[in-house]
Amino acid sequence: MGTQIFPLIADVAQHFGRKRIILFGGVLADNPRALRYYKKHGFQLVGSFTRRDGAQSFDMILDLHPPSGQ
Repeated sequence: MGTQIFPLIADVAQHFGRKRIILFGGVLADNPRALRYYKKHGFQLVGSFTRRDGAQSFDMILDLHPPSGQ
């Protein structure tokens, strides 16, 4: 379901003039399914950190492309 909904979310973000979507601490390193999902949608790893509970997390970013004709 998320794969079908994500393009709509990206379209809404672009409609409101956003240039990127950032996942600050949004993906745990030990969650390969989530990492695969975000990478499939074009997100890139931009940083990592260790949370207070000791879990490794990744920050990810997606650069949105302007709609055609702009």
